[in-house]
Amino acid sequence: MRVGWLRIISSIFAAMMICVLFITIQHTFIPFEYASFPVNETLASTEGEVGQEVSQALWSNRQLDLIILAFLLFVTASCCTVILKVRRGEPS
Repeated sequence: MRVGWLRIISSIFAAMMICVLFITIQHTFIPFEYASFPVNETLASTEGEVGQEVSQALWSNRQLDLIILAFLLFVTASCCTVILKVRRGEPS
């Protein structure tokens, strides 16, 4: 009987992920343990000169950011289409 290496590796990987899940579940996780209240006191101020410059730099390049994001979404959709494409002669 021939056993594929891909099945063996994927089974080992799945077992490792299940172990990581169980280890993570055993430890307590408190979502807001490190949060300090009120939140307004911990945020960076944009009233100063540095805050204004950073805000201006981010918002002045917004069009370029949107074009790059649209391009990345197009490339992602194209790659998914190629990966999921059924070739002729192959069983689906």
